[in-house]
This record gives sequence, structure tokens and C-alpha cells, in this order.
Amino acid sequence: MEFVRINSSDNNYFDDVMNIYKVSFPIFEQRTIKDQMDVLKDDKYNCMAVCESNKLVGILLYWDLDNCKYIEHLAISPSIRGKNYGSRILKEFCENNETIVLEIDPPVDDISIKRLGFYSNLGFKLQEFEH
Repeated sequence: MEFVRINSSDNNYFDDVMNIYKVSFPIFEQRTIKDQMDVLKDDKYNCMAVCESNKLVGILLYWDLDNCKYIEHLAISPSIRGKNYGSRILKEFCENNETIVLEIDPPVDDISIKRLGFYSNLGFKLQEFEH
């Protein structure tokens, strides 16, 4: 896997990354394209196009904070979901980084329970406190 950092909207992957972003998350969880372009200027923010054999397979958006990497969004291209790309991306990311934090919706329905299982199978632990 190759992780390609997107620093501006001029990057060749930007439009495709934003398309995956737009179709993968509810509108209330998304930044506007303008806001996304603005946050790309922050050195702590990492908008990664994840590629295999020069083909975009997914996106990983995270913050490089002082004491951890905070994953904000992970999504796979809709046409290739269910082929273990998400697991492979996170495993590689975890191998190269120490403390990783991510947030998911509370596990209250089938989708959110499945999501919790996905992350738990990759070694993530559920913190049971409200925030």
C-alpha cells in the first residue's frame, strides 16, 4: 500500500479522494470542500490517498497530535468494499504508528455494532466513557 499525502486541491488524487469522502459519510460528518481545502494547510492534518498498484483504493484522514494519531475518517472506494482493504490499511497504519485513537458512533444498531467488531478485531479497545 502506498499512502499519498494530499496537501492541496491541485493534487491529482484530490477529486477522487473527495468523491469517496462524500459518498462514504453522512453530510453532518463532512466538511465542505472549501473547509477541507483549508484544513489541508494545517501541518497536523493528514489527508491520505491510499493506493495499491497506482490505483486509489481508499482514504485515511487523520490528525498527527502530540501524543497520538487521531483517525477522523477511513473509507474504501465503494466498488471494492468487502475485500479487506480497510483492514489492510489500518494494520499497516498501526504498524508504523504507536498510539492511535479513533471515534465511532455508539454501538446501538447492526451497522455500528459491526463497525465496533471490525475495529476490535484489529486490536482497538472500546473506551466506555461519555464525551
